[in-house]
Amino acid sequence: YACFPPTVRGQPTAIKLSPKRDKICYALGNVVIIRDVVPQGDKPIQVQTYIGHSYPVTAVEMAPSGCYMASGDSTGCLRIWACDNPDQVLKLETSLFGGPVLDIAWSGDSQRLIGCGDGKSTFAKVIMWDSGNTVGEVAGHAKKVNTCSFKSSRPFRLATGGDDNKVNFHEGPPFKFKSTPHTHERFVNCVRFSPDGSQFFSTSSDATLSLYDGKEGSVSLQQKVHAGSINAAMWSADGKQILTASGDGTAKVLEAATLNAIGEISFLSGDPKKKVEEQQIGCAWTAAGLLTYSLGGLLSLRTAVTDAAPSLVQRGHNKPVSALAFDTANGRLLSGGFED
Repeated sequence: YACFPPTVRGQPTAIKLSPKRDKICYALGNVVIIRDVVPQGDKPIQVQTYIGHSYPVTAVEMAPSGCYMASGDSTGCLRIWACDNPDQVLKLETSLFGGPVLDIAWSGDSQRLIGCGDGKSTFAKVIMWDSGNTVGEVAGHAKKVNTCSFKSSRPFRLATGGDDNKVNFHEGPPFKFKSTPHTHERFVNCVRFSPDGSQFFSTSSDATLSLYDGKEGSVSLQQKVHAGSINAAMWSADGKQILTASGDGTAKVLEAATLNAIGEISFLSGDPKKKVEEQQIGCAWTAAGLLTYSLGGLLSLRTAVTDAAPSLVQRGHNKPVSALAFDTANGRLLSGGFED
């Protein structure tokens, strides 16, 4: 039974996908988790764990090939290892910068990747996956970089967003800073290129989502789409829609061409005591449907935004488990942890 992603009030929780969108990837403590979104057939949810890090893992990303996983920890160490091999063979271990890695993105050919975070003097770096050699320079930010994305098609481009409220655009390889096409009013939480690389978006704590041209980096659309921070967002597989998760307790599906909402999912019960735990801090557009994650630790799945109720709600521990008991009468395993 897999642990669940960490939850911290005021901080997004990144949930990444496998190339086929049938598995989710995240980390808790020193462990990297790769697991099925939903049970396959009569089998329980299959889980793969990686325990090669000596410090808390803070970012993960699976290569487009599906063969390798990149994971970064709180010290700036990046490890690339085989996730399609039971031996989880280590391909590369390198130090990106002296601070936590907050996001990772691969190029479409699985040959390069960018890691960003809270370094002392460097906030992001692009390297070759097999040698760790630097491929240009990622500059333009004055504070930590929270999020990054790699254009999947050539010519390659990079987008980054940080605590300095900036969205920066980079050309390459070798990569170099080109422009700051937009500055949000608050922290930038998520930037992602569309599957075909023609566009990318940025989301921010100022509740706005901005859309950009994928090749030139110019702003094409901007709109306030929530009443609270947009903590996470993800493209649909066809690149025509965007799923967002917000601190206002809702998730929305937006039409990418207009940024108009196609539908909204509200997680608000009306109970003031539950308002904080109902904030949505992560999301993923999986092959099985729309996955959202709340500050209270609930992983909810809907096949469509119009569904009145989730098809599956999962709960798990994201803090140490302190007790186990087996209910022989009902055939249940009960677990207790340090969550409130």
